[in-house]
Amino acid sequence: MLADVDRSRSSTEDVPDLGVKGLLIVSTNVDESDGNYSPGDLSLREALLLAAGAPGNDVIQFDNSLRDSTITLVPALRQLVIDSNVDIQGLGADQLTVDAGGSSVTRRVFHVATNVEATISGLTISGGNAQYSEQDDGSGGGILNEGTLTLIDSDVSNNHVGNRGAGILNAGTARLTLIRTAVSDNQAENEYGGAIYNEDLARVVATDVTIARNFESGGIVNHGELELERTSIDHNTSGGVRNYGTATLINVTISDNSSEGSGSGVYNRGVLTLIDSTISGNGGGRFGGGIGNFGDGSVTLENVTISANRAEDGAGIANFATLTASNTTISSNEAETQPGNEAEDWGGGIYNESGTATVRLVNTTISDNSAGMDGGGIYTVSGNPTLYNTLVAGNVRLPGGGHATGRRLWCVRRGQFLQPHRCGRRQHRVYQRHQRQPGRQCCLAAESDAGYVVRQRRSYQNPCAAN
Repeated sequence: MLADVDRSRSSTEDVPDLGVKGLLIVSTNVDESDGNYSPGDLSLREALLLAAGAPGNDVIQFDNSLRDSTITLVPALRQLVIDSNVDIQGLGADQLTVDAGGSSVTRRVFHVATNVEATISGLTISGGNAQYSEQDDGSGGGILNEGTLTLIDSDVSNNHVGNRGAGILNAGTARLTLIRTAVSDNQAENEYGGAIYNEDLARVVATDVTIARNFESGGIVNHGELELERTSIDHNTSGGVRNYGTATLINVTISDNSSEGSGSGVYNRGVLTLIDSTISGNGGGRFGGGIGNFGDGSVTLENVTISANRAEDGAGIANFATLTASNTTISSNEAETQPGNEAEDWGGGIYNESGTATVRLVNTTISDNSAGMDGGGIYTVSGNPTLYNTLVAGNVRLPGGGHATGRRLWCVRRGQFLQPHRCGRRQHRVYQRHQRQPGRQCCLAAESDAGYVVRQRRSYQNPCAAN
């Protein structure tokens, strides 16, 4: 059972007919349900009760006298239940707060019931503390949504859970839409979604949203469908996004997130598409400072910048599954104080491992990344990366740089393998065509201080000859 839905109030059958015609004005910040609904004494809890007992869709507004105030929930009355179609119009997230009292009590703020369509706007929702009990699995500290909820111009912050979704748990087949909303400073003890946890059959759509400073539990954990646009995910611990379902991120910035595990920016085991986005400044874990792609995961990048990420292996991307990138830049650093990727061991730009792992790079730049051991640009343990019109340059291996592999690179245009050999005068690996065919377009891969470059050329030149 997700939650105890006991409203701690009388049945709607006992609510008198007050002639409610769809608009209710909350006029007190006292949390009460005493049967007195007179002007100046209608609480938010009572307004929800009246809305549930009235036909049709209802609107709940707040009297201007409640500006700069907080509605603090009474522990004995428990959570606020939204069990009818209602539009709750607050006075502004900086003007009105609904607070469940924080860690001193065990109670969430809102529970949106199944088969309900609700909108909440202009509120701060805080102080929820959902913990395990016989009636509750300790999820959804700020909001437990089992219906259809739209959250606009609001702030879900400083909530805590013992299980999943400290800010919001989107459960069952729920639908959640967030617009111009912040979900920040929440904590889930089990590392299951400090901001939002989205279950297998549920869907989240977010536009102009901030997911920030959620700790011990990361930003978003998605098992269902996730769509983000013009959204910032930053300064979360245990990672920015963990995707096990289907996620599409457009014009999203994922920055300065940390994790002691893998995938500090994005951890993926599902189907992930990023378009026109930036992943930067994430790190602290084992694999994939920017992106860690594992299991049967599929990552598609279109016009994405991945920079300034850190990890032991694969500071930009650690790939163990399927990775496709086009018009993407993975670039730029010598030291942690400068923009770029710094790997402690292998693969500053990309680390590729697993017999079934595939990498396809089109019109992509991998430059100025560094690795402590090998493969400043790309480190391939297994699998054959495919590069087309792709630049790999200026990467640093200590000592060395560029690409390190026990496998061959495959150039798409002319179907040529690139074989490694040593340049006698430089301790850098050089990759060149296995068979020279002058006069034909071919792929050239050469590593020097500038890394190696893969591109179309009409003639072949030995890069060692110029040194």
